[in-house]
Amino acid sequence: MKKRVFIFDLDGTVIDSEHRTPRDENGKLILQQWFDLATPANIAKDTLLPLASLFRKAKRKHHHIVICTARTLSKADREFLSRHALGASYILSRPEGDMTPDGEFKKRLLQDLFKVRFHGLKKIMFDDNDEVRETVSKIGVKMVDPRPLNEVS
Repeated sequence: MKKRVFIFDLDGTVIDSEHRTPRDENGKLILQQWFDLATPANIAKDTLLPLASLFRKAKRKHHHIVICTARTLSKADREFLSRHALGASYILSRPEGDMTPDGEFKKRLLQDLFKVRFHGLKKIMFDDNDEVRETVSKIGVKMVDPRPLNEVS
């Protein structure tokens, strides 16, 4: 079996953090309030979505796992990932103060990683953000909308 690169977003893809996701009247994330609500107590209330099982399965099969999130990862975020066995070869996250739109931000991070790693390997990314899927697909990554995979029947 040929190794692949599986790239996972966190929120709305592998982790359900909807309880702390403020949105405006159009359903758009209010980013500053999101940062304000990213407290250790709120992060501890996050839960896993069904796609977390695919994350773990790909890891057990020794595929390359990359987390690519627009979160600014805190100690509490890293503890949550560790507690739920969501380790990755690479974790790409937003530096504090960076307000680049998610699609461009993730595209830039992944392009930089791909310059030094994963040449010739198939890359598959799961991200619930339409704009991210559209933007990142332009660099040759197969994009998958995780929402149908996370629906509970």
